[in-house]
Amino acid sequence: MKIRFSPDFIRSLTRISKTDKNLLILIKKQLKNFENNSKHHSLRVHKLLGKKRN
Repeated sequence: MKIRFSPDFIRSLTRISKTDKNLLILIKKQLKNFENNSKHHSLRVHKLLGKKRN
């Protein structure tokens, strides 16, 4: 799967890379998991519950 990032996300990722290297490593790991398998157990994907708010 090919992932496209918004300019805002890229800007945020750049800021994170300057301040917290460990967090950047974790983000890259999770993005790679998502790219390979969007339902990977470590992504903590689940259905939302409750009523929809407007």
